[in-house]
Amino acid sequence: YQSARMPDSSKTRGFETLFALDAHLGRLARHLRMLGFDATWRPEVTDEELLASLRDEGRQLLTRDRALIERASAWADERHRACFVAPLSADAQ
Repeated sequence: YQSARMPDSSKTRGFETLFALDAHLGRLARHLRMLGFDATWRPEVTDEELLASLRDEGRQLLTRDRALIERASAWADERHRACFVAPLSADAQ
């Protein structure tokens, strides 16, 4: 008996995608981990500590904080990106 091996969804084109999620996205972090992605979520860290981890570890920022996305976008490049995650419900918007 052999089981089919699923490809590692966190690896794309030979490099691993690393995510850092802000305090608002704990559920998304849990789902990304279940799918095999390297996703850090530490709600107790400050914005400065989160931005430092992006630079030091080469992580991609996922956030709902518009001010944080603007700060991260100021130095974003090919290796460091920041993405705004819109709420799914109309009430949260």
